[in-house]
Amino acid sequence: MASYISKETLDILSYKSTLGRSLKQISLRNTPLELILEDIARYRASYIDVLV
Repeated sequence: MASYISKETLDILSYKSTLGRSLKQISLRNTPLELILEDIARYRASYIDVLV
């Protein structure tokens, strides 16, 4: 039996960044590190809430 994450679970874990773009696409030169870390912290908090 193949192990996979269901679409429903992935949808629940999905997070819309407050930075307006994917973390892969933002420029570190134009975006303060503090804003990036705050966004990551928000994602982690929502992720933990889903898991618990």
